[in-house]
Amino acid sequence: MTDQEIWDNAVSVVRREYTVLPGDMKARVAAAAARIRSIKEDMFSLMVEKGAPEFCGICGGACCVRGKHHFTVVDLLVFLSGNVPLFMPSFRGDLCPYMGNGKCLMSPPFRPLTCISFHCETLENLLSSVELERMYSLERDLRERYAHLEILFGTRFSQGLLLSYEGCLQGRSRGILWKDG
Repeated sequence: MTDQEIWDNAVSVVRREYTVLPGDMKARVAAAAARIRSIKEDMFSLMVEKGAPEFCGICGGACCVRGKHHFTVVDLLVFLSGNVPLFMPSFRGDLCPYMGNGKCLMSPPFRPLTCISFHCETLENLLSSVELERMYSLERDLRERYAHLEILFGTRFSQGLLLSYEGCLQGRSRGILWKDG
C-alpha cells in the first residue's frame, strides 16, 4: 500500500469514527481544537512579529524537508471539528508531503505540533528572553491540549496519522480514535 493510500484510508477511518461520536464528545473535541488553533496562531504571530518568514524564505525551510509522520490524529481532529476542508498531501519524492510550491499546505493554526513549535537557533535568536519564555509557555500549553485529547480518547496519537492507521491494519487496535474502535 502506498503512503497516499494509507493517508486516504486513515483519513476515511477517522472521519467515519468522528462522525459517530456522541454530541457531547464532539463538543469537547471542538473546544480543545479551538484552543489548539488559538495557541498555534499566537505562536506563529510571535514569530511573524520577529520577521521569521523572511529567514525561513532565505533558508528554504530546511526543517521542513522531512515530515511524513508529523501530522497526527489530533491534527486531523482540528480540521474535522472546525469543518475545514483538508489539504491533499503529495507523497512523491523526499520533501515533506505537506508542502506544495515551496510552502506549507496548512495555515498556521492547523499545522502539526512539531512544525509549529520547532524553531531553529537562528529563529530563537530573534526572540528576547521574555519572548522566548512566552514561546515555551505556549508550547507547553499546546502539548497539554494534545495530551488532553489523548486522555479523552484513551489512546496515544503522537506517533502520527499514518502510523496510527498502520497499527490498525496490524491489529493493534480496531480503530484509530479508540483503541477498541
